Amino acid sequence: MSKRFKGFILIISVISIGAFAFNSLKPKGNAGFVEKEISIKQATIPGGENKIHEDLAGFSFEYPDNLKVQEVEIDDKAIYSSLELMAFNGEKLTLKIADTKFKDLESWQKNFENSNVAFKVNNIYWVDIAGKQLQHGAPKKLLTIAVEANVLYQIESPVDNDGFWDQAHQLILNSFEFDESVIIQEESVQGAEDAENEDIILIEETKE
Repeated sequence: MSKRFKGFILIISVISIGAFAFNSLKPKGNAGFVEKEISIKQATIPGGENKIHEDLAGFSFEYPDNLKVQEVEIDDKAIYSSLELMAFNGEKLTLKIADTKFKDLESWQKNFENSNVAFKVNNIYWVDIAGKQLQHGAPKKLLTIAVEANVLYQIESPVDNDGFWDQAHQLILNSFEFDESVIIQEESVQGAEDAENEDIILIEETKE
């Protein structure tokens, strides 16, 4: 075999090995990007119009129409309303209004922080009731709480950094309204209690 032929074979071999090494080491960025893009698209809940939920407990709120509102059947007279707003992928937002042993927001927060780590705590208003909005747990949950007259108001949803769930959570909070009939009824009850207390005081004064 001539030296020229051997040199030719050697050059071909070097080129072949180099091409194989280049293809093996070349980053396969496109394949990974496509998979990541698909996973993001599957996790995204498509947006739509808003609907209004009117609850028998005497309140209403707006919510995205791609969520399904379900009443949670709980045989407990202390619970005025307990709702789940379900997405097609199984994730959900919960809303609950119920009697509580806590007289105010501060006592609730103190009890909560005894067994939970709360972060990103902000002051908010639920209609005209002072409340707190915070994150907690793993996976993270966004929790909005208000307490007034031994009644607890609560919304909880997954945290997704200003994504669909955070926006749905805020939409419900911002659009939440109590029915006028409920407000009038509460004022009438309070007025009747005040009048009753005044009558008792007058009777005591007369006896003296």
